[in-house]
Amino acid sequence: MITNFNDTAVASGSDFIDLKKFIGVGTIKILAINPTNSILKQYGWSIPDGSDEPNYVSTDKEGKKNARVRFLVQVQELDEKPIIAMDFWIRPEFRTSTASGELKVQVIDNYGRTAYVTKNQFDNHEIPLTRNGNPVKIDKKYRMAHTGEADLIQFLMTFLNVTPFEIFDTVSKKYVPSKAPGELTIDAWDKLCNGDVKEIKDMVNLKPDNRMKVEFGIRSNQDNKSYQAFLTSDFFANNIYLDPKTNKYNKVQGAIDRFMEYHAANSSITLQFDASPIHEWTVSATDVKDNSDADAPASIFPDSGVDFSSPEYFKDNPDDLPFEM
Repeated sequence: MITNFNDTAVASGSDFIDLKKFIGVGTIKILAINPTNSILKQYGWSIPDGSDEPNYVSTDKEGKKNARVRFLVQVQELDEKPIIAMDFWIRPEFRTSTASGELKVQVIDNYGRTAYVTKNQFDNHEIPLTRNGNPVKIDKKYRMAHTGEADLIQFLMTFLNVTPFEIFDTVSKKYVPSKAPGELTIDAWDKLCNGDVKEIKDMVNLKPDNRMKVEFGIRSNQDNKSYQAFLTSDFFANNIYLDPKTNKYNKVQGAIDRFMEYHAANSSITLQFDASPIHEWTVSATDVKDNSDADAPASIFPDSGVDFSSPEYFKDNPDDLPFEM
């Protein structure tokens, strides 16, 4: 279900896929979702006839289902119009955390706003407090969020330019409620986890010419292999200001700094991000030596600092229902 979506600025251009890696803030156009072999061939992949179709659903060693929603996107600023795959990994289970020493579940409202709550808070639909003691901005009608749901919804809301719950009032210099905020929910989550992306395609097709900005980066693992990555959630944007003096998106730079500070203490993988306009990434002497693996990007959760494509991410999701109901 989605309401109050809007046009964004239109750009044009198409080209074949370029498996080089990129870093920085880029404007994207969505070309396909969970593309078939025929679509991949259309955009430049060399796939032998008779090859198996891409498999977007798998099962881990514990028998739990992992699904991937892959957006084939085209970067608009660069002359070659490179094509990049952006992967969102999702699961049927609800997203939980024990970072505070107490089991909490992530909750989400129809406006895409999220929080973490205890069992008692969930049972009473209480609004949790921030670290500063202020109520989290979320509707009391929140529900439990599935693993990967929040970031996927934020991506779709940004791409579809959904009217936010709050807008900045230039007179009062404060954020005030919108007169008609948009809503977006994924109603067929079970189908999505089984590889059926029709609901997502239908949403994107409402505004197929829309554009949005994404912060791309590089993820390197302990095996000295590098992968295309991107920042999720609050790092998705429509219109953001490029400082002509520094050639940096200052808002993005601040977000990167906060994320990297947390990531450095909570993950063993190496991440690189750059708040300047998107450009080709090249391996330097201090980077990984093996850059031959052109795998798909992995989304990075800023609230955890954990690589979502890694099984390590899922260790805090023990059951379908995090609380005894």
